[in-house]
Amino acid sequence: MDDAWQFPGYAALLVLAVMLTGGIAMAAWPRRSAPGGTAFVLMMIATAVWSLFRILEAIAVQPGDKIYWARFEFLGVVAIPTLWLLFTRQYSRRERVSPGLGPIWLWIVPAAVLALVFSNAQHGWFWTEIKPVSAEPGANLVFAHGPAFWVSASYNYLLVLIGTVTLLLALLRGKDVDRRQATGLLAGAFVIWIANMIHLAGLFPIAGLDPTPFAFVLTGATYIYTMYRYRLFDPVPVSRHTLLDNMIEGVLVLDNERRIADLNTAALGYLGLSGHSSNGAYAKELLANWPQLLHYCNSDAEAQGEVYVLDRHFDVRAMPLYENGHRRVGLLLVLHDISTYRMAQNQLREANERLRAHVLEIEALQVKLREQAIRDSLTGLFNRRFLEETLQREFARAARSARPLGIVMIDIDHFKELNDAHGHRAGDAALLAVGRLLAAQTRGGDVACRYGGEEFVLALPGANLETAHERAEHLRRAVESLRVLQDDAVLSMTISAGIAAYPVHGERVDQVLDNADRALYQAKNSGRNQCVVRAVGTPPASKADVG
Repeated sequence: MDDAWQFPGYAALLVLAVMLTGGIAMAAWPRRSAPGGTAFVLMMIATAVWSLFRILEAIAVQPGDKIYWARFEFLGVVAIPTLWLLFTRQYSRRERVSPGLGPIWLWIVPAAVLALVFSNAQHGWFWTEIKPVSAEPGANLVFAHGPAFWVSASYNYLLVLIGTVTLLLALLRGKDVDRRQATGLLAGAFVIWIANMIHLAGLFPIAGLDPTPFAFVLTGATYIYTMYRYRLFDPVPVSRHTLLDNMIEGVLVLDNERRIADLNTAALGYLGLSGHSSNGAYAKELLANWPQLLHYCNSDAEAQGEVYVLDRHFDVRAMPLYENGHRRVGLLLVLHDISTYRMAQNQLREANERLRAHVLEIEALQVKLREQAIRDSLTGLFNRRFLEETLQREFARAARSARPLGIVMIDIDHFKELNDAHGHRAGDAALLAVGRLLAAQTRGGDVACRYGGEEFVLALPGANLETAHERAEHLRRAVESLRVLQDDAVLSMTISAGIAAYPVHGERVDQVLDNADRALYQAKNSGRNQCVVRAVGTPPASKADVG
């Protein structure tokens, strides 16, 4: 067998899971028009997709190949909870049956999760670390989960919980065959969710092995039994009264006088009414506490909207009733409880807000790290690395605009003696004071940086030699008058400065910096506490060790 593939024993169970779930989808396909049928078929297909790509992950040997197939498993993983919610709502008649796949907002988080999974290498928000459980070839992978994974898991379990509760209520309401169908569906689902929770809690004894796909074997067998033994999705004829009372939607029938002619059990519960006192009552009296709902009772044409009644949100639809196609005999109101959807929307919005806050936090951290990379930690001025990058751009800009660029190189005089006499804390205080003064003296567009040790560099775009010399002299006088209190000592200091400029001292950054450096050494050799402009065409001066 090729070194890139293997076939561990447990892969056979995964193959069986694909065959079972795929077979269920094929068997249920002819019944897809039944309530929840389409969602159920798609859920089985998504389950088969998950298992199929889990097989490819299992038989791959190289970690990179395993990670590659693991990402595709999420095509099924993200779809199953949403399809489960749609299926349970439709199966239990809490949703009108339609060929669609529910509201688009239900699919926003699954789509975002897929995007994060396939781009995880760029940000690490979904998996912070992926590593094999051992050095053995083909070893299972352990995925360390990031914040986006837990947001996704929370959303998925919310949908699963809503769907499961919906199915439990259907089980409690149902009779005979309906209860057996619901029990079979719940039993198959519980196997999957328990296996998944064991995996997420890290309780499965085999490291790196998710038991969820293996649970599909038991679930598939349970669903096949339920489908054929209890005729899942087969239509069952019912009476009008039974159908009306078993509808999850609230139904009110009004006559032409706007009196309550009929209402079902769901409507009584939603509105907190009793059947004995409600039949025959006028809507304006019975529903006086809910003017929004009363508005639809008075409608002469078909209308639809949303109302809020007794802490619940309802989608309400008013439809005139006609006899023989033309004579109006009353009005039908249908109340569809959408409170769960509103709650899910709020949960989704909160999850998105938390994710957005996390993204902003990461961006702020990136800005902070960028600042730390280009700033000197003591003085807060730019560092030498930033200066070297910036000068290349400033020289190019000066060349395009034919403008000069002044460079002032500064050194604190007798800094070593100051350190020796007063200690390094005093030296740091002196550097900090000069740095703050330099930052205060710079204009917009100027670049001030700590070049190293007690040396500073000031880049002055647009400044010629004369202007740069004036700026340097102004700074020299300011430093000369500066006094720094450190412990019991009052520190004073002076600076020497060398001035050069583009283009008179060179076309390249290193040439101009070298000339400014030589001018600085001239200033120090000539007695310090002065600013020297490097003469144009002067032969290179020797750099005496002036300290």
